[in-house]
Amino acid sequence: MKYGIRIETFQSAGRYQHKVYDIGVKPDRIGELSEDVVEAQKRVNERLWNEMPEGATGLVAIIQYEAPKKKK
Repeated sequence: MKYGIRIETFQSAGRYQHKVYDIGVKPDRIGELSEDVVEAQKRVNERLWNEMPEGATGLVAIIQYEAPKKKK
């Protein structure tokens, strides 16, 4: 099973906005990656936003890993 996060970043009213989606996490469970990782990726996205060409959109970052297979 693959786990991780997807973060979409955009600007609205001069501020960075982030939509964070868990990958592979069941709705009744807490995200597999820590809030520290999420916040660090948001900062990376903001930095990258500043380097994108004028008018560019669609900044999406995905951090994903495959969990070890369960032994039978």
